[in-house]
Amino acid sequence: MMPRLALAAAVVAASLSALPPAAQADAKLYRKVVPSTVLFDLPDGDASGVLVDAQEKLVVTAAHVVQDEVRKGEFELKKVIFPSKGKDGRVITDTVFYRKRPEFVFPGRVVYMNRAKDLALVRLKALPPGITAVPLATENPDPGETIHAIGNSNIYEGGTFGYSEGKVRNVHFHDKGGRVFYSVTHHAPTNKGDSGGAVLNGDGQLLAIVSEGTIGGTEKRQVVDNSVHFSEIKRAMEFVQQPGGRRFVASGMVDAQGMDEFYLPVTKGASVGVDLKGSGTTDLDLFADDVDGPSDGKKGGKALINETGDDDEEKGSFTAGWSGFVRVKVGNLGAKGKAKAVNTYTLTVTPFGLRDPSGDRVSTPVTVIRRVAAKGDDAYDFTYQAGGGKARVSVRGDGDSELSVTVEDPAGKVVGSGKCRENLVDVMWTPAATGTYKVKVRNPGTVWNRYVLTTD
Repeated sequence: MMPRLALAAAVVAASLSALPPAAQADAKLYRKVVPSTVLFDLPDGDASGVLVDAQEKLVVTAAHVVQDEVRKGEFELKKVIFPSKGKDGRVITDTVFYRKRPEFVFPGRVVYMNRAKDLALVRLKALPPGITAVPLATENPDPGETIHAIGNSNIYEGGTFGYSEGKVRNVHFHDKGGRVFYSVTHHAPTNKGDSGGAVLNGDGQLLAIVSEGTIGGTEKRQVVDNSVHFSEIKRAMEFVQQPGGRRFVASGMVDAQGMDEFYLPVTKGASVGVDLKGSGTTDLDLFADDVDGPSDGKKGGKALINETGDDDEEKGSFTAGWSGFVRVKVGNLGAKGKAKAVNTYTLTVTPFGLRDPSGDRVSTPVTVIRRVAAKGDDAYDFTYQAGGGKARVSVRGDGDSELSVTVEDPAGKVVGSGKCRENLVDVMWTPAATGTYKVKVRNPGTVWNRYVLTTD
């Protein structure tokens, strides 16, 4: 009689040989990559992730996966689960199996959270023996190329570590609702529970992670997914230094009927002050909300500051009831008889930055979405620390004109610069002194230019 293990191996080999070549290749890719994927078993739902750095024990996932825990001030994630293989050598995909076996659970801590990119990094305390990271892709896929997705949306019917495939639709810059990231858009079926899961090319390299999708049909199942591009994951893994802790200062112009948006990290329990001072030419309004919080009838969440007086000096404050991001908006209502009137203003937010319960600062990039006037300048004050590693500011314009970006150290010396149109420009430097660094965005063109700035 054939030994049991040999029999099982023979059954697996026979089943694979019965598959057409393409299906065999897909099954082989799944078996290769799935050991490095994870299931996040969280109090408010389940989701997915991918091990991207075995040495640093880093798992990448979507920011909205860990958002609810971070909001409560909980940065420790107790149940990060790796798959296990059965006696037949196949990955066990039964949910109940993992619910009752703590030996496959590897706790971790959120160390990076980027709302705009919908990215988070979790550093695990340990890894399963012999586990390897999934390598990042090095080139874009072509539209029509087959991609492979691994995630946990089937968990609500009792299954884990599921597989699906689809075709690439395109690769583009996604910009909607304060989410601004380079995206691989595809038609692989992904649903609740797949968020943060792997999107792979035919070589088993990580092209993207699942972020958000459009929905259609009577069952409201997703038909197109905007997944976060591997270049964004690579940037997050570089762990550049993030500003925060003292105050955020922005200055520049807003045109009539215009609106500037600032997405800033805050810590639960912090008393945050917001001060807006304009040039007096028009009426400015100041608005702040918990952009990801529970709705109270106002789009975007609970309104924290809503100053709509008939002057351009507005001030407000709030105590953050959550850890995460606040959205601050500055609007120009214009002036009677001056339809095109602009207002030069300064916005100050004190303090900002995200800290865990121990007081350590968590990497949480700032995002700004605004327009810079023709021949105009916008400026920002950020606090960086000497010895904290590299710092980076990135800017992407709308292509209507060329933008220049410069960074000055606390002594006024230029430590970095770059130019861009619709492309992304990175300005990187290593802070040699602790203090306030001024970032300037200049538009030498003849038209206004909408741009996105992030400190990632």
